[in-house]
Amino acid sequence: MHRFEELREILREQFEFRELLYQIAARDLLLRYKQTAMGFAWALLTPALNTVVFSVVFMRVARVETRVPYPLFAYTGLVVWTFTASALRFAVVSLTANTTLVTKVYFPREIFPFSAIVISLVDSAVATLLVM
Repeated sequence: MHRFEELREILREQFEFRELLYQIAARDLLLRYKQTAMGFAWALLTPALNTVVFSVVFMRVARVETRVPYPLFAYTGLVVWTFTASALRFAVVSLTANTTLVTKVYFPREIFPFSAIVISLVDSAVATLLVM
């Protein structure tokens, strides 16, 4: 029961500081997409180029049969993989990249990893536009 109370406290604290989460995520998104063409291109090109490589390897060299066209199969899997990899990478780096804020002001430290996940979700949403 003690862990449930701790989890409830963490969630309550996150809810109280939701505006800070929004501001940090918005700041990082603006930095990433400031040069709009490159930000959107990077979100699209990372899984697209990997799809090309995977398609060449798994359609020509080591034949893989799927129910859907293999490039679509690979692209959807790579969008999920890219989200997971970037969310974890940015979440780990987020606390060390913001040490000045972490050491000077009190707020829940989980906000930085959560904002990294939000940014990775936006990148995944942009990459999903290519499928639609």
